[in-house]
Amino acid sequence: MKVLGIYNLKSSIVCIATDNASVNLQMASEMQNQLPGFCADQQAIGCMAHTIHLAAQDGLKTLGETPEELATPNVNDSHGLMSLTNIINDPDGLHLNYSSIVSRRSKLATYLKQSPQRCEKFITTIHLLYDDLRPTKAVTLLSHVSTYEMLNCTWTLKDAYHHFCSTLNLQNYQLSAIE
Repeated sequence: MKVLGIYNLKSSIVCIATDNASVNLQMASEMQNQLPGFCADQQAIGCMAHTIHLAAQDGLKTLGETPEELATPNVNDSHGLMSLTNIINDPDGLHLNYSSIVSRRSKLATYLKQSPQRCEKFITTIHLLYDDLRPTKAVTLLSHVSTYEMLNCTWTLKDAYHHFCSTLNLQNYQLSAIE
């Protein structure tokens, strides 16, 4: 509010958007209290990427509870178990817990981000196992990407994850053979 006052912009706010729903609501409420004419209900918008991500997280929680009569996807397609079809449907009745996979991948990303040396070791592992992989794939795990992209990256780099977690004895982040 102080910066808006310094630049004489308090009456120029058209709308606000933040990347976090709780921050957005708090900011909108504060602005409504301090700015004449600002209506939080009409001038505060949520971040669409964040909203979609939250919806995807809720969707993942319900996977595995789909009706048995849904078509069984082919797990041998180009993306294997991480294909969109296999995320939506239970491949061959495996009842994979995608929420658990995402949770472990998120925790591994946090673990890697806490140390540049760990991150470098993981990227080195990727380069040792995948000659033709572009660096962007290696960094996908470490960035805030969609849940689908995280699962797709996990499938693509599954050998690197397994090798890295096994070498450093990181059972909490390890995927099972079926995952």
